[in-house]
Formats: sequence, structure tokens, C-alpha cells
Amino acid sequence: MRDVAAVLYYGGEPSEHAETAELWEKWHFIFELFEFCKHSKYANLTQLPAAGGILDQPAKTMQVFQVLQCCWVEKLESEFKKINTKRR
Repeated sequence: MRDVAAVLYYGGEPSEHAETAELWEKWHFIFELFEFCKHSKYANLTQLPAAGGILDQPAKTMQVFQVLQCCWVEKLESEFKKINTKRR
């Protein structure tokens, strides 16, 4: 999952990489759902994937979202470091 996220979040196409193509085929919908649910700047969830409150959400989906959220935050941190390095 982290490999697919790394390719996707850094501008690649996971379906075109041998290492990630199979996972992308199986899980691309969860990435699309996560993109719909997350705030693009802060990575917090602004929508829940299923009806109900946070405790009503499917546990596995929320675990996968947590992994994707961590990958997104890592990407944002990397971009912020690049910006701060350029300013100096």
C-alpha cells in the first residue's frame, strides 16, 4: 500500500509500474475514496467513507485510511522541507 501511495503521491501512475500495478488494480477504489474523504492540505478526514459516526466505520477501511494518511503527511512534510530549503 505504501509503495502504491509513494508512486501516486509523487506524480507517478501506479498502474504503469510493475511493482505496484497489481495492488493498484485491486485497491485503486480505496485511494479514490480516501482522496474524496481527506482534506488535501491537512490530510484529516472531512467526510467519512460510510454512513454513521466515526465508530460506525469499517475497521479495515479506517486502518487503510490511516496508512494512506501517514503517506500523505510524509509527502507534505517532504514538500515543506523543499520549500524551506529553497528560501534559505
